[in-house]
Amino acid sequence: HEVLFALDRKPQAYAMLKNTSIHVDRARRLSMTTVQDQRIVQDHEEILDAVCQGREDLAVTCMRAHLRRCKIDAKTIQTRYPEYFQPQPNRKRRR
Repeated sequence: HEVLFALDRKPQAYAMLKNTSIHVDRARRLSMTTVQDQRIVQDHEEILDAVCQGREDLAVTCMRAHLRRCKIDAKTIQTRYPEYFQPQPNRKRRR
């Protein structure tokens, strides 16, 4: 992920993402039990191949497919672990 941001000359965007990625990391770990690991690896390989070939159109297509899969994964995770998405009574909200 860092390499893609570097190629796009957006290191500050990556730093911001990295600092706020705790929830993304948690979802990624949970999705590893709901999605075949190989498909995720294959997505990354396809994106990298397209970038290396200079095929921006293909890289965009591959990235969109990968990100759509993440949205589907979120629904699967929510179905599989509904207790993680229940509001907690007696929890004070941060301001």
